[in-house]
Amino acid sequence: MAHHPRLLTFLSAFLLAGVTSFGEKADHIQWSVSLEPVSVSPSSKVQARMTGQFDPGWHIYSLSTLGAIPTTIHLEPNPAVASYRVLQPAPHRAFDPGFNSDTETFDREVTFLVELALTKDAPGGSHEIALEVRYQSCSDKICIPPVRRRAAASLIVDPAVQRIAPLDSGRLLGGVAGSANT
Repeated sequence: MAHHPRLLTFLSAFLLAGVTSFGEKADHIQWSVSLEPVSVSPSSKVQARMTGQFDPGWHIYSLSTLGAIPTTIHLEPNPAVASYRVLQPAPHRAFDPGFNSDTETFDREVTFLVELALTKDAPGGSHEIALEVRYQSCSDKICIPPVRRRAAASLIVDPAVQRIAPLDSGRLLGGVAGSANT
């Protein structure tokens, strides 16, 4: 079978440019993670806020939508974290003609709360808290196939830090829970 270097170069450049087969860029949401507090003792609770900033005219689906591909958020395995729970704000619910059903969406900006419970023997030092989000972004004309994105922040575990009471979850709704080391 003959190799076609120009074709391979073109295809590689096309895929690396982050575009779909329709010429649409795949990243319409930029993700970041912040932690509160950033320095804790073992057995503490930490709240990670995963925030997505959307390009104008784009939206994603909630964790609980039934009519489309729901967003998922997972914590990468971490020896300092025993368990976590993902909460979402109240989504916008409306009929989506593209899916011929009601869907739940977020647009412009969304912040998911990820409640982390640290292990009682969490190793001291700096730990990367990395979250992976999988979502499908859509405009009123097109949907991009689901993508996975990663965002991370640093957490300091220090046994000398006084335990802080968990923060109030506020207006967030229930989400999903998981074990951090699965």
